Amino acid sequence: MLGPEASSNMDIRILSSCLHTLSRFPEACTYAEKNIMPGIGSIIDDLDPVRPADLTACQETVHRVFSDDVRKRSGIYFTVKHAREIIAQKVLELCPDGDVVVGDPFAGSGMLLTEAASALGDRMKMAWGVELHPVSALVAYSALVDVLGPERVRIWCGDAFSHEGVIPETDVIVTNPPFTRWRLLESSTRELLSRMGNPGRRDANLGEYAVLWMDSLLREGALLATVLPSSVLYTDSSSSIREMLMQRYSIHQITESGSGSFSDGSSIKEVILVCRKGAPVKTRISKLTSGGEVCTEEIHIRGLPVIFSRNWQSLFAPRELRELVLNILLTSAESGTLREARSLLPDGALLRGIEIYGPEFFFLPNSYWDVISSDCSEVKIRSRTDGADISIPKEYLIKVLRRPSDYKSEMFVSPQHYMVALPEDVECSGAREYVRWGEVMGISSKTGGEWFSHVRRQLRVKNPSGTVFLPDKVDYPLRRRAVYAHCTDRYVHASKNFHIVKADGHLRDVLVLWFNSSVFLAMMFVAGRRISDTWIRLLEKDYLELPVPDPEVFPLRETGSILNHLRRLRMPPYPEQLDSDWRRELDAFVLECIGVRKPERKCSELHRAIRGVVGGAEV
Repeated sequence: MLGPEASSNMDIRILSSCLHTLSRFPEACTYAEKNIMPGIGSIIDDLDPVRPADLTACQETVHRVFSDDVRKRSGIYFTVKHAREIIAQKVLELCPDGDVVVGDPFAGSGMLLTEAASALGDRMKMAWGVELHPVSALVAYSALVDVLGPERVRIWCGDAFSHEGVIPETDVIVTNPPFTRWRLLESSTRELLSRMGNPGRRDANLGEYAVLWMDSLLREGALLATVLPSSVLYTDSSSSIREMLMQRYSIHQITESGSGSFSDGSSIKEVILVCRKGAPVKTRISKLTSGGEVCTEEIHIRGLPVIFSRNWQSLFAPRELRELVLNILLTSAESGTLREARSLLPDGALLRGIEIYGPEFFFLPNSYWDVISSDCSEVKIRSRTDGADISIPKEYLIKVLRRPSDYKSEMFVSPQHYMVALPEDVECSGAREYVRWGEVMGISSKTGGEWFSHVRRQLRVKNPSGTVFLPDKVDYPLRRRAVYAHCTDRYVHASKNFHIVKADGHLRDVLVLWFNSSVFLAMMFVAGRRISDTWIRLLEKDYLELPVPDPEVFPLRETGSILNHLRRLRMPPYPEQLDSDWRRELDAFVLECIGVRKPERKCSELHRAIRGVVGGAEV
């Protein structure tokens, strides 16, 4: 009766609470038996004398009847109280005049709907919801019937996408849709979603389909208030959602959680988005802090430059820094000194490093093996476990940069690791012994086939080597890092922790100065992808689309002189550099080269704005 996903030791008080409520309304019992939980009517007359729990408490705790696996697959993470209060307040402020129909196609235990019902009172003409799991649907229905009475409540149990035909014309949707990954969805759900069309990519997650589908339920002037992963603001996979919202909606508010999530039990950073279908208005950008919700500014999203509109996280950057970056870019555009990197670099000149599965095998040294000697033909390694020695020919090893954290303080670097690049037919006894050790450690189970040769295959296909190395991600906001881009004097390979640029001579020198300048770092702070509170990244696509200087505007002699000076420095963390003469010299030089007037003054403005980020101010 409770559904196969519910735990066998479900708190009977939850069921008792629902039945006691519904028993007051005969029509509600009939509705629940037909649409939510068949067979429920047979036990209402024989209620267990267990004291029922408070229905609000049931709404907040019913998710515990599901196993962790079911919660992950189904996205059962209910909206926390302060997020529900923000949504209910915005619904009260912005919902259409008169009586309104409010719905939640991913209702869970109905907490968002009951919060909205409490805020709207008699103005709520109807509350409807769809919930996949019978026990949650029953709790949602009972709680709403308790507040509104059965004649104003419709809850259906099942897949939301299959109930479109019964959903009434809706004025407001309040929801927290599950962003379950495609591979975790049931085959029946995948088949249903496939028939709906593609929201921009073949393996889109459930939430991306949900947002685009909800648009079809809302009439002109209707309101959507939803919790979404913050990744919706910046990922390429969610670009179709952002485009749809910009074209069809006035986005009234985006609220970012100061830390943590708006969903109970989830570790994903989230936002609350409130928008109305219709003409554009200014968007209120706010952030939740320990002192409450704080509005940072109001802005027209549709009027943003491309560098910001493709990543809405930039709206949460400090206004002074964002406007300063925009001013520098506009000035440089007038001078014609900046270009998209893709127009400057040949195809294939910027690529990701080597993908590896099992770093404790493919990198040397590692947690199990030390490199104890090396000559022109082979490298000797020693086991940290039993002290055994193995010699591996150098033809099976390549020198690589493993991770950016190995090179925090120096701009010019040399590889400190070897990467194991074995052929499919290994002849050397030492290499074969090392492969056997990897099989014992279970590395082969991660790749299958001739697992130990996948590095060599990548070397043949894309040759991931270069002279400029950009990090895949960095700590935000660079309080532990001194250098952003590293450089080598010869072509070197690197792991997937780097984006590699193939560049020579003056072009290499200009790119190294640019990617380490405060101009670029300010642009990264504003337009980078904040994947958590402590990490920010740029993807290969970002590096290709963001502006870089035309090398011809950088004087050859001065560029070389500044770079030679930086080559000798062991640098402190970036925030400490803002007081140094060499940092001011570098940044003023870059600003002057890209056509910014009064570069010294602009450098001071830039450093002051950046201090607001790296100095610990909330962003």
